[in-house]
Amino acid sequence: MRGLRLLLALVLVGVSLGPARAAGRVEPISGDWTSTGQAPVKIRRAEASSSLSEQYVPERICDGDRRHTKWVSPVRPAATAPQWVTLSLGGGPRAVTRVAVFGERIDNDGIIDADIQVKTGGEFRTVASVRDAKSAAWLAHFEAVTTDQVRLLVLRSGGPTDHTDVFEIEVYGNPPSDAELRARLSETLKGLQQAVAAPGGPAISGASSATNLPAQLRAAWGRATNCLKELLGRQAAWVTAPRAVLTHDLDEAEEAVAAIERTQGRLAQRAAGSSRRADLLVRVRVTGRGLAATTGSGTGASTLGPMLTNSALTVWLEPDGGRWNAVWRDPVPVTLAGLDSAWRLTEPMPLPGRQTPSPGSSTTRWATACVCSRSGSAAACASSVSCGSTPIARSLPSVAAL
Repeated sequence: MRGLRLLLALVLVGVSLGPARAAGRVEPISGDWTSTGQAPVKIRRAEASSSLSEQYVPERICDGDRRHTKWVSPVRPAATAPQWVTLSLGGGPRAVTRVAVFGERIDNDGIIDADIQVKTGGEFRTVASVRDAKSAAWLAHFEAVTTDQVRLLVLRSGGPTDHTDVFEIEVYGNPPSDAELRARLSETLKGLQQAVAAPGGPAISGASSATNLPAQLRAAWGRATNCLKELLGRQAAWVTAPRAVLTHDLDEAEEAVAAIERTQGRLAQRAAGSSRRADLLVRVRVTGRGLAATTGSGTGASTLGPMLTNSALTVWLEPDGGRWNAVWRDPVPVTLAGLDSAWRLTEPMPLPGRQTPSPGSSTTRWATACVCSRSGSAAACASSVSCGSTPIARSLPSVAAL
């Protein structure tokens, strides 16, 4: 008896001190797998740790296409620096039991190690894990958890690049009762009314009404407005409507809200990027005009690096980053910033009030520049710049020394 108690104590200590493991299980599935007995959960919004480009944004992961569109993370995942995509569920918290992941082949930037997590109590916890995956598509099973967010946490991927490619993530849960459907439908309808009333949202500056919305958001708002009208017309019948009608109307309402939110998020990201680009252009423009005012025409080295300047154009290299900047002055104010490789500009710039004439015309102000990257040779760095009737120096001799 005493030995049994000691053994039991050791087991309990081992359980309490051992690593926490997800209780769920993962099985490989085919690309055309279909769910039985579980209802798909609508995804309202997708966010990710990183995205390769707008073509591979996280919302591609829940667009219903398992073969063509995908989310791509350009950052190699690791246990200490995982990449992730978080899915916000439509209609608020849901009882979730399964998550299906459809990724690229393992040897083509597919997932090797990953965790499926759900958000409960304000924190994400792991409910299922896959290690050394042998299949591009797999299904995670776990005990029902009520949550409004599901996260795929990628710890390791394989293939020729640092990328991780995932075509689709599908979330499944226990089918709601008719009473739950009606309650969710009422709540989603309220959310749709709010989205239609303020389509721009706080993130879209100056878009407080439909008349000044960006085109993409205006289209989403128009579809949501039509959906709202139709649902309001059918609302009175929901009390006795069959389950199929309730499910159909809920899907329509959730998709209308999700479309507005997805478009708002995309435009907010673009606005943030545009703001950073605008700040860069302002800085470069002010710097270029300052250099022209203090240096005068010719070639040489400024405090910022090798430079060319005349009455119409200033071109200079930033030694720290090896990037070229160019600023033209009136009457055609143009700014190029952050050029990191060899470039050539040969654009006719018409004088104010005149159409762009053919090359060589006396009414054209030409600005042509050819400069090189930091790795270029002295010969490759030969430059020829002419603005109007004022030629500029023909070389940047100090570039070769960078």
